[in-house]
Amino acid sequence: MDSIAQIAASSGAKRSGHFVKIVAATAALAGLLFGFDTGVISGAILFIKGEFGLTPFAEELLVSSALIGAVCGSILSGRLTDLIGRKRAILITAGIFTVGSILCAIATGTGVLIVGRIAIGVAIGVASYTAPLYISEMAPPKLRGGLVTLNQLAITVGILVAYIIDATFASSGNWRLMFGFGVLPALALGMGIAVLPESPRWLLLHRHKEEALKVLSRIREPKEVTPEVNDILEHAESGHGKLADLLSPVDSAGAFLGRRTSYHSANHGNQHGDLLCSDDLPTSRLSVRRRLHHCHRRGRTSECVDDYNFNSFARSSRSPAFTISKLGWNVFIPGRTRSGVRDRRNRIKMDWCA
Repeated sequence: MDSIAQIAASSGAKRSGHFVKIVAATAALAGLLFGFDTGVISGAILFIKGEFGLTPFAEELLVSSALIGAVCGSILSGRLTDLIGRKRAILITAGIFTVGSILCAIATGTGVLIVGRIAIGVAIGVASYTAPLYISEMAPPKLRGGLVTLNQLAITVGILVAYIIDATFASSGNWRLMFGFGVLPALALGMGIAVLPESPRWLLLHRHKEEALKVLSRIREPKEVTPEVNDILEHAESGHGKLADLLSPVDSAGAFLGRRTSYHSANHGNQHGDLLCSDDLPTSRLSVRRRLHHCHRRGRTSECVDDYNFNSFARSSRSPAFTISKLGWNVFIPGRTRSGVRDRRNRIKMDWCA
């Protein structure tokens, strides 16, 4: 009888583990959209500026409009997910991704394109917070590191897919299909997340205990349900964090380093490279197709690195990876950033003089 009970418990644990992985893979589609809509503009802009006769300022505004939306979306994301739940926030994000992609695909002028890119940016800002949060709250501790990393892997896969789509339609110059392709993963995200449960943490914090217990029974082993409920309720008594907490001396060194890491990642050219990959190469030396193939190689490299991170983070410490990445920034990024900024400034000056 004991062996039968052990087999039943083992099969139940496997089923819950498989379900959690499905949940994480579905939510990670938000990361894929993040990457795709960040990278797709690098190829589309080569044809848009010719069709609409964009000035250098209009070109820069169009490319950066998604970042403007992302800032707004990231500011709103915390309160939004606390108010309506993680699942509903991701559903809304999928809808915004869909509408933004359609607007960009059917745009007849620069204004509509910018509105569509701002909408996509808002969705990116919300998705960058909500998707990993939802995955972390659904995943058990033993799988949490790897499954949260899945979102980052999906981002780089999305960037790679964007470069492939750009290269595919480069011969025809059909930038509308480049943007329109983003509708497919957005619809998949919306339909997938619609059938998944809400985060048990959010349910408990909003006094839906019975529903939270049902969700936990699907994603945890029976012996883990009660301790997790008690842990969530215990931490809920301390209330929500405040912006002033970031300046508190109690703030740990790990949190400080995490914020510095995010700052360096954005400030040293990561987003710049994704948004303007094809425009970082001199037009006089390389054709459009060659430039897009360069972007494809860049995206493939990022995808391989994140694939390694996904496989290693679940079973090893985060500290070595953090240390290696910081060393890489200190060695390689300063020279790349200075040369890249200098080349781009020279090209902008040439455009203005022309």
